[in-house]
Amino acid sequence: MKSRFKLFVLCLFFGILFTSCLSDVADLLGKPTVKLTSVSLESLDMEGFTFNAGYSISNPYPVSFSVAGVNADVIYDNDTKLTSLSGSEGVTVLGMDTAKNTFSFKIPYKTILSIASGKSDELKESVPLSFKGNAKLDLSSVSFFEGETLTLPFSKSFNVPVFKPSFSISAPTLQMPTLADLKDSLVSGGLSAVKAAALASSIIAGKKIASDALDGIDLDMKFNFNLNVKNEGSCSWNYILDNCKISSGENRLVSVSPSEGNIVSSKSGTIPVSCNLNTLQSGKYIVELLNKTAKNPVVTIDSVLNFPEVSDFLSNIPLDYTKEISISSISKK
Repeated sequence: MKSRFKLFVLCLFFGILFTSCLSDVADLLGKPTVKLTSVSLESLDMEGFTFNAGYSISNPYPVSFSVAGVNADVIYDNDTKLTSLSGSEGVTVLGMDTAKNTFSFKIPYKTILSIASGKSDELKESVPLSFKGNAKLDLSSVSFFEGETLTLPFSKSFNVPVFKPSFSISAPTLQMPTLADLKDSLVSGGLSAVKAAALASSIIAGKKIASDALDGIDLDMKFNFNLNVKNEGSCSWNYILDNCKISSGENRLVSVSPSEGNIVSSKSGTIPVSCNLNTLQSGKYIVELLNKTAKNPVVTIDSVLNFPEVSDFLSNIPLDYTKEISISSISKK
């Protein structure tokens, strides 16, 4: 049935070529249409927002045509251009079909903060932007449009939170066991009371110890730090620390959770993080930490963000943060 309909349209189409002028053809079959279907957040990183814009081009004719190019601008207040995009040359739209494509574009946090600067009441939560562009269609394959192009505009509005994340890590500390607990663990691991007492005293005093000194010893030491979180913008937000991993070089040491809550809803806040390093799993690295010879530990924070006042944005948007902690900055306690 569908093929018969296409055949009918094709016959009608060619009949019109011989009996009608261009305006009559356009009136009967219509013109191609371009529609911006969506502008959505693709991802966040430490530099800015990455958006994805989807658009479609519909072909009402029974023969295909190509796209000569698509150009678009991201605009604030109708005249301030934030970024420009172009592409899609050579894309073919089949007869009586619709072709879909997307653009990705990035907007730095500093751009949004600059727009909102001095307008905190008006643009406290979000900045309204427009995605405006046009598609140029090559209609040379369509007989009655031979040698012509058709340019069709499209546009869509969207909002961006007035937001810039800032993170820092402070007070990295290796929390030592008590001298008595340290001695007991060393004795339980097979050392004599005398050797255990000597080794425990050296560790507590901060003296360097042999790389195999803790082999076979079952001992926990706490590694603590503070994750300091700040929103440098003015919009409402919820920051949620989802997971934290600590690694050294290519070796993952431990995956930890916050020690006291994991949400920051105010403009800034601190999330204390604590984890156990066990000598049976990471003994040599713990010795290197004690001796200040270890590779710098790398903290990777997996988190999600919510913007309750900006309805354009989905909930639980992922944001990752990685920070290398200098060995020299780690204190013992």
